[in-house]
Amino acid sequence: YDTNTATVSLSVTFKDVTSKTTDNDIPWLALTYRDDEECLMTPRGGEDTEMLLVMFDKSSSELKAYHAMLPSSARSSPAGVAAVYSSMEPLSGRDGYSAVGIVSSSGTSGKGVVASPSSEVSSVGTDVTLQFKRKMGASGVPPVMYLNYAIGNKPELGYHSSRECFSVTKFPLCRGGKGQERGGIAAPKKGMGMLRHVE
Repeated sequence: YDTNTATVSLSVTFKDVTSKTTDNDIPWLALTYRDDEECLMTPRGGEDTEMLLVMFDKSSSELKAYHAMLPSSARSSPAGVAAVYSSMEPLSGRDGYSAVGIVSSSGTSGKGVVASPSSEVSSVGTDVTLQFKRKMGASGVPPVMYLNYAIGNKPELGYHSSRECFSVTKFPLCRGGKGQERGGIAAPKKGMGMLRHVE
């Protein structure tokens, strides 16, 4: 956490991502925010959910990061998927986000994009890391940041092959920052499953 800019730097790694397609393209990867510790994919209040997406762009053969809104209803329906696509914008251009990058264990790192993984991904899996800074505003860093992740079956949005809830419980200060130091990722609570795919 940087107290000077009120931003949190996050680096989320999706572990051992495997392709479910014959051309070995990485499936969609998603990160969403929760308001509290209750592990729900759909908020009880019925509001739409802020979502960060990593998606493979066939036209450029790159992984790209996007910001989108996940509708509270009909999420898996064609209308829900279309609503996500229509709300997508590059994460690097989204207000409140900066220093966006993607790193793949089977590609090359870059600012917001990465080379397409090799054909070996289908058998050995690939680690994909999404890095970004998020502006926290006047309230500063929260005591706990509640998050969900999901991994799709293919590059195009649709059903997920896995999903879990987790939380960031501590936020180490950036060098030169002032205040209380925090840092760490909490293990899933009972009933939330294992964090097999993110760190």
